[in-house]
This record gives sequence, C-alpha cells and structure tokens, in this order.
Amino acid sequence: MRLMTILIGSILSLAFLGEVAAAPLSIPEWREGQHVYVVPEGWRPPLFGPRDLQELERAAAALRFPFYVIIAQRLEGGGDGDRLAAEAIDTIAQRWTERAADFDVSQSQLFLLSFEPRKYRFLTGTRWKAELGFERSAHRPHTALFERSVKGTPKDPKGGILALMRSVDAYLVDQTDPARIAARQEAERRAVEARRLRDARGALDSRILTLAGLLDGPADYLPADTAPYRDLLAKAKRIRQADDPGEMLAFADSMRSSIDTLSTYVGERRGEARARWWAGFVKLLVGGLLLFGLIFFLVRRWRKYASLKASFVRSCAEWKERVGNASVKYVEFHNELSEMRSYLTLEGETKELADRVAQEVDRIFMAVKAMESHVGRCQLLAVKAGFFRIDPLKRATERLEGEFSFDTEQLNPEELFGGSTKVITVVPQRFVEELKERFRKSMADWKTLKEATRLWRVPAKKLFPQDRLDEMIIQATEHGIPLRWLQDHPLFGDDAADQEVYDRLDRKNDSDPVAFFRGLEELRDKERQVGERLDRLVEAVGLAADRRLSAPADPGIALEPDDDPAVTYDKALREDHVFAGLLASRDDPEEVMSQARAVRAFYVKCAEQTATILKAKETVETVMAQALSAQNAAE
Repeated sequence: MRLMTILIGSILSLAFLGEVAAAPLSIPEWREGQHVYVVPEGWRPPLFGPRDLQELERAAAALRFPFYVIIAQRLEGGGDGDRLAAEAIDTIAQRWTERAADFDVSQSQLFLLSFEPRKYRFLTGTRWKAELGFERSAHRPHTALFERSVKGTPKDPKGGILALMRSVDAYLVDQTDPARIAARQEAERRAVEARRLRDARGALDSRILTLAGLLDGPADYLPADTAPYRDLLAKAKRIRQADDPGEMLAFADSMRSSIDTLSTYVGERRGEARARWWAGFVKLLVGGLLLFGLIFFLVRRWRKYASLKASFVRSCAEWKERVGNASVKYVEFHNELSEMRSYLTLEGETKELADRVAQEVDRIFMAVKAMESHVGRCQLLAVKAGFFRIDPLKRATERLEGEFSFDTEQLNPEELFGGSTKVITVVPQRFVEELKERFRKSMADWKTLKEATRLWRVPAKKLFPQDRLDEMIIQATEHGIPLRWLQDHPLFGDDAADQEVYDRLDRKNDSDPVAFFRGLEELRDKERQVGERLDRLVEAVGLAADRRLSAPADPGIALEPDDDPAVTYDKALREDHVFAGLLASRDDPEEVMSQARAVRAFYVKCAEQTATILKAKETVETVMAQALSAQNAAE
C-alpha cells in the first residue's frame, strides 16, 4: 500500500514538473553523497564562512531523510522574485528526477536560497505531501526558524538552514517511525480506557451520592420501608469497589428509575412540609405586621401630636413676644407725644403731622391687640386637644395663621387716642411685614416731628449760615468760574434779601416747627445742589487745563495736516475758546464737562504728534551719524 502511494505521488509530481518552464539558474548535477550545492560552482556565498558549507554538508548527511541545500548567486529573469524561486526549485527537482536514478523525489527535501533577489524556497517530498499533508501552512513552524535567523542581527543563514533541516527531519521521523506510531496509538488507547473508567466512576459515584443523600435526609420525608433502597446502595458500593467500567456503567443506568422514584416521593414530602412552614410563617408575619402597624400608628400619632403642640407653642410664644415689644414701643411713643403736647402748641403742619402719626400708631396698636386677643382664643381652643384628640390643636394652629376679624371695643378705649371703635380684619401671614412697614413710615414722621421740636425757636441764621456760600464764591473765583453759576443759592442776594429769607423761616418757627424744619431742609437741599454743580465745574476747568501747552516748535519738515502738531494746536486753541464761552454763557455743567474733554483730547494729540516727530528726527540723525562714521572708517 505504501509503495502504491509513493508511485502515485511520483507520477503526479513528474506530471506537474513536466509543465515547469526553463529554470532561471544553471541546474547543478546531482551527485551521490553530496547534499549542499553552490550555483555557480566555486562561488563563495556572502554571510557563509569557509567551513559553514562543510558543516551544512555534515549535518545534512546525518539526517534520516535526504535534505538538499542549493545556494544560488542569482536568479535570471524578470518579474516576481517568489515566482522565480518557485520555478527554480521545481526545475531542480524535475531535472534530478529525470537524470539521477538514485534521487528519490518522494522522500527528499530541497531548500533553495538566492541572493539576487534575496529569496528562499522549501520543497518537501511527494510522499509527505500525500501521507502527512506536509505542505504550505504546515511548513510555517519550520521555515519560521530560518526567517528568524536571517532577520535578526547579526544575520545567520547557516544557523537558520541547520535549524530548518533538523526540525523537518525530526518531524518526519516522528511521523513515520513505527515504534513512535505504535507508542502514540497505545497512549491513545490508554487515554480512551482511562476516560471510560473515569466516566463510569463518575456516573456510579453520582448515583451513590444522590441515593445516599436522599436516605440520609429527615425520616419524615422517607417512605416507611427503605430497605430496598439501602440494599441497592450497598450493592452499588460493592460494584464501585470492583472498579469494572462496563459493570459500573450498566449498574449506574439501572439505578436511575429507583432513584427517580425515591426522589419524587421525598420531593413531595418536602413540598408539603414547606407549604406548612410557609403557612405558619405567613400567620406569624401577619401578626407581626399588625403589631408593628399598631406601634407605628401610636408612635406616628405621638410624634404628630408632639410636633403640632411644639409648633403651636412656639408660634404663640413668638406672637406674644412681638405683641409685647410692640406694646412697649406704643407706650413709649404715647408718653413722648403727651409730653410734647404739654409744652408745645401744635398748629399747621406740625399739628397735621402729629395727628397723622398718632392715628397710624393707634391703628398699629389696635392690630397688635387684635393679634394678642386672637392668640389667646387659639390657646383656649388648643387646650382641649389630647393624644387621641388632636383636631382642636390642628384647628388652633390653622386659626393662628388664618385671617380673622376683631372689634376694637374689646380694647380699653382710654388707652387709645381716639375713643371710637370699629371692626378690623387681620391677616397673620401679612401681619408682621405690614406692621413693620407702617411702623417704619410712622417712625420716620415721628423723627421729623422730634427734630423739628428740637429746633423750636432756634434762629434760622444760626441753622443756615452764609459760610458755605462764601466758600463757594472763593472756590469759583480761584478757578475762573463766573459767579452767575451761584446766583440760584438762597443767600446769593444782598443782606436785605438774606434777612428776608431768615425772617420768613423764623415766623414759621414760632408756631409751626415742622413747617420751619421743612423750609430749612429745602434751603439746605438747594445749597447742596449748587455745591455739587460747582464741584462739577471745577472738575471741568481742571480737566481742560490738565494738558494745556504752548505752541509747538516748527519741525522743519513738510507734514500732512492730520500729522502736523501745529494744525492740531490751532484746533485745541479754538476748542479752548469755545470752552470759555460755554463757561460764561451756558447753564448745563455737563455740556461744559463735555467741551473740557474735547479740549484735553486735542492738547494730548498735539503732544503725542510732537513726541513722534522728535523721535523720528533723533532716529534719522543717529542713522546718518552711524553711516558717516562707517564712511570715515572705510577711508
């Protein structure tokens, strides 16, 4: 059979080789006992030492199967290098098969290495292709040894060829040696037997463990007569000790029905027991939930009651504190107003302001008393609440913050300025903010009234002297500001006019301090406005004079009007004249300030243009001086 395979492989190889084109290199003659060939003969391949070829020859001769190495200098012909190498090695195999009777193409391996181009080709015997499928990808583990040797540093083609031929020969010996083949077959047979024994042991052990686990369970889950199952378990253990694979597999299979029957019975008993356990658990759970619900209800009820009570008590305390503070302030105000009435006859604006403040404070006090009474009623309602009856506390809390009506006749009429009574509506949510705002306005009026009373019969000339006007006149004169800007000052007229202003105020002070105080404030406001306007004008004058300069010197060169500082200076002078005219004739200080900015901008531009021209002239002079110095040095 093997001979037939070899003959068929040889015929197929020869048929294929007959189609190969002419070789791209000179084919060496095959010689008995020679395994390494150099083409052309006598050429010394690069990267091979003097003894490397001899070492290759000895190594190839020592192999079990023939291995031939052809090292070629050049592959003739153009095109792809891999194709040339394939054609070359195929042609060598064909020629040697045709001309050398002792060359065995079925078992021989050929390795071709060319240097121009740098290619290699490996060809195995036809027998190995047919019997072992040793071709193409099967070569990769072996040819990779050669590739690593020639791609590394330093390159070692000899070592790569040695590794390749030895690896291939070892593989072929391993695959064809009868002893090794028999050893592998025996090892495979033993592995199969071992797997069969392991599977048999596992199957029987699984049955034994399952049956033993069922029998060792609670007695309540087992049938009344367990003797047949225990006998079955004992027999299974004896067979397991015998360790016969066939018997173990057969007995394990026979145990299945008995184990399934017992497992079904035990499962049903366990299900019944589980159902009873769950029924008891559900009862216990329901009882626990009911108890927990009751406890939760009581705790939540207590927390809700305690929270409502604490919140109500806190709100009542806050309202009582506010009411108490408001009552103290009301009493203080009432006493001060009574004292004022005792020594001052109130007329005109003074009487009007005092009455308005008193009425507003009375209204505030009525609202405060209404809130105090409302808090008391809510407390009486909250007292009726308890742990199991918290609705009164809820209603008391809601009423405390809700809108309510109050009849002022519940108060003592003698504590109010006016004795009439009426029904008022109080909204607690807005109560505090509204009272704060109303009290703030009332206290502002009260402050005005007290301040006016403090200045009662103080001469107006003392309170509004002419000193500030004198200071403004001096300031305006120093900065060249026309005094017409001060003419709307109340005291800008002559002494008679000033005295008339003072007399008019003093007449009000005798009977109406509030009218006097307001008139005095009007004079002070007017004086403050005049002072602020003067300060703005002083700022404008200073801004216009900040960068004022004299006429710039003639630069001695022609310039564009936009770059000429003289032109810009003329514009600055014109704007300066306009500024002086506005200061003398206009009434708006902001218009004067705007013109002052324009004046300053032109003077700044003129200064910048002058500086730019001077810098340019200095640069030109420096360059000319350097050029002259270089010329003198060259001469």
